[in-house]
Amino acid sequence: MSSSTILELFTQIDALPFGAAERSLIDQAIALADEAGEDTLAYEARLRLTASAKMTGDTDAMLASFGWCLGKHDSDPARFPLKVGELDLLWQFKWMAGTLGASPLFPRAEIEAVLDEMETRYRRAGVGLSGVLQARFDDAVDNLSDVEAENARAALRREPRDDYSHCDACVRSEDAAYLASVGRDAEAIERFDEIVEQNLSCGEEPETALSRGLLSWLRAGELETAKAAHLRSYRLARSNSDNIGIIANHLVFCAVTGNAPRGLTLLERHIGWLAHDSLNARAHFAALRAFGVLLDAVVRSGHGDAAVRGAGAAALEPFFGPHEGEWSAAELAEASWRAAESLARAFDERNGNDRHSRLVEQSRALADEHFDLPMQGEGFLPSIPTALEAGPVDAAGWLVRARELMGTGAYGDSVAAARRGLEAGRLEAVPLDRSPAGRIRSLLYAVLIQALIAAGDLDEAAARQIDRIAVLRDMGCDDQADIEVVLGLIMLGTAVDDDVHVLEMTLQAADARGADSETRADLALTLGSVHLQEGRAEDALVLFRRAVELLEETPDSPMWISALMFLAHALARTDELAEAVSTLDRLLEFDLDRAFRATAHHLLAQLAGAEGEVEPGLAAADAALALWTRLGHRSGMVDSAVLSASLLRDAGRLDEAVTRWRLAVREAELAERPDVDGLRYGLGRLLVQAGQPEAAAEVLDDVYASEVSSDATAGARAETLFWLGQAHRQSGDGSSAYGAWSRAIELYAEAEDPSGATHAGIALGGLLLAYEDEQSVAVLEEALASARGADELQLLVEALHTLGRARCSFGDAAGLAELDEVLTIARAEEAEWLIADVTDSKARALQQLDRLAEAVPVALSAADGYAASGDEVAAGLAELLAARMLVAQQNAEAAVTIYRGAIERLGDVQQARVAATLELGDALEQLGRHTEAAEARATIDAS
Repeated sequence: MSSSTILELFTQIDALPFGAAERSLIDQAIALADEAGEDTLAYEARLRLTASAKMTGDTDAMLASFGWCLGKHDSDPARFPLKVGELDLLWQFKWMAGTLGASPLFPRAEIEAVLDEMETRYRRAGVGLSGVLQARFDDAVDNLSDVEAENARAALRREPRDDYSHCDACVRSEDAAYLASVGRDAEAIERFDEIVEQNLSCGEEPETALSRGLLSWLRAGELETAKAAHLRSYRLARSNSDNIGIIANHLVFCAVTGNAPRGLTLLERHIGWLAHDSLNARAHFAALRAFGVLLDAVVRSGHGDAAVRGAGAAALEPFFGPHEGEWSAAELAEASWRAAESLARAFDERNGNDRHSRLVEQSRALADEHFDLPMQGEGFLPSIPTALEAGPVDAAGWLVRARELMGTGAYGDSVAAARRGLEAGRLEAVPLDRSPAGRIRSLLYAVLIQALIAAGDLDEAAARQIDRIAVLRDMGCDDQADIEVVLGLIMLGTAVDDDVHVLEMTLQAADARGADSETRADLALTLGSVHLQEGRAEDALVLFRRAVELLEETPDSPMWISALMFLAHALARTDELAEAVSTLDRLLEFDLDRAFRATAHHLLAQLAGAEGEVEPGLAAADAALALWTRLGHRSGMVDSAVLSASLLRDAGRLDEAVTRWRLAVREAELAERPDVDGLRYGLGRLLVQAGQPEAAAEVLDDVYASEVSSDATAGARAETLFWLGQAHRQSGDGSSAYGAWSRAIELYAEAEDPSGATHAGIALGGLLLAYEDEQSVAVLEEALASARGADELQLLVEALHTLGRARCSFGDAAGLAELDEVLTIARAEEAEWLIADVTDSKARALQQLDRLAEAVPVALSAADGYAASGDEVAAGLAELLAARMLVAQQNAEAAVTIYRGAIERLGDVQQARVAATLELGDALEQLGRHTEAAEARATIDAS
């Protein structure tokens, strides 16, 4: 293997961020270099490995790699120099003492020896000692007394900065964390604020500092600063498992701010990170204390029995101990505190002090701190009960159980339950007649056969139908038995469109010979179900109505339940919504199993939503959700939660909708549904609409990463990026929005979706326009080209409107042509408000082009148009624009009249009304009408 191959790998490695892909290439380079005997290249590869392992939390690999490199350097400093390009062995030495100090397995003497050796090597190399003093300070803060830490800090601050100093962000972050730890919050906040205000960053910043500053900001009353820091830091840290210490700070934040539900979600998402780095006991210690703080808050909120997903993983048993079943929040809290206290004792024994035990006490004391800072859309989600229900005791009970299992898609379990019911019936000597008790055996066979069909075991289903037919004959149901002999499994779930003719002929023959009404109703239902399945709802409706009429002769027939459900579905499909609702109401009066009842409630909620009846719809959707939850049917929970969320969204109750949608996502993840990314995407969109952009970005980032890894279609990725851009723009992160929308446009083009490309182009162009970037024009020109190919008038109007405004804002009068084209379209569509709005844009464009004489009448025309459309505020703002332009033309006399009209229209918009009133006063002063000016200004004080 030639050295050029390894050097090419180095080029690829250096172009990648720290992570799995980069590490794979490093391992490949090391293997090739070792195999080829290229020691110098192996040395350079391992220098890369040390840095990668440090940044990704692989302490074992970092220590081994660093030790190997140090040995090589000592053996031949010329061949294996301290520095190879940007890779520096002395810089990596800064990580060693902290790494050893992070585990109580390493004795103090070894840590101190490493620090002493580090200083010796720095002096021998003739470099500054700032890096050494920083390492000593960090060690003192982590392991020694407050006095020793303060002395180490003083020594560090006296040392001038040099090439081995921490970066500006890290220096401030470490210093601020120390100050906060000793109660000097005001000084700590100064350092934290400097990082934010100066936009300082590095590989681990600002996310580390932002998380460290959370309690200081809260205690100083800077709640919104703390909230913003929490959201930003978490978004930056959430994808790197080495950031468990940062996550710990966020869990504490959630605990003390009344956001235990969000904290529990984060804990479940990241609890597995606890086992990521077996040697980083300091991170384990911080995480375990944070787990305890958060879970205690969950318990105090009344949810101590909430299950904590992921806590039972085998990798976590060394921390929490063995446990049967799911961990509850209360149980895991106790286990977390026990583990934290055990680590505290180990650290304190190693260090010869009680520093870590005091940290446990300080963490427990956080239970007494509370800051009211609720996060929108966060709440505890209902969980499936963990206690097992009592088993059925008779055949009737097993029939209900089998039906419920069938209704939840657990076909194998349904088969088993039906068999148990048949056995129980034999032991009970259930009578074989048409009484409710006598019917149980035939119904158990029916559900058994249907479950076998659903499970794909048609041979066994056919064999059991023979048994069912025998039972039917014993009951005296010869008509039904004869039909099933002829049609076989068609009557119990295998009917398809090819069976329509034989079903029609059989029904006609049954009518002709006067077969019993239940048998004919069953035939009508079976035939109607095929029509409904094939989209022939009108035909199905006729048959279902007939089945109901036939069943009127047997009011105690168990077939009523299926008949009414089928009828409700057909009525819904044929837009007979009122009758569908009344049919479902009638159905819900029956004694239904929980799965069937949940299904009925779900359909009822859908119908209520279609009719705009939000409250009844919500009640029905939540009833279905509660039933599915008790049954443990996650997929049903997902569907009902999404339906509930959609109803809440349509009603404008977005925060409640978010909570329901979060539940849907959680249960879809647990059920491993294939549509989980689609559900996460829906949640991300909803969060944007609910004004929670940071949370939306978290969700949509995950969706996009999943779509990339699964090679989702270009269109799907583009949609996700479009909404991710919306989230970033809403949160004020213009740079990230630019990146998301730019890539979205490329993907929409790849997907040949001109509508999507137009939407993203308009968004990106608008962003650039807001930043006064002339590139916006080129972006919007491309958006307009896409809009002309999309054949969507609204998109074309929006693209033309935005491009016209952009051109004129940069002094290009050609933009007026685009605005005039929009006006032509609006007039043709008789869109009065749009005409006014584009006329207003044209007035502002003429102002930007310094054509004020033309702009004034256009602005006044816009005001008239707005007023005619009933938009008095927009009319007032257009008049205010005209008045200002008149003043600019030295025509204060005319401006006064316009100002007065604008002020009257802007009565409810205080900021604009006050500005207009002050400007009116100035105009009157120019005209020498001082008394009127004073009177105008006095109206501001009066209001």
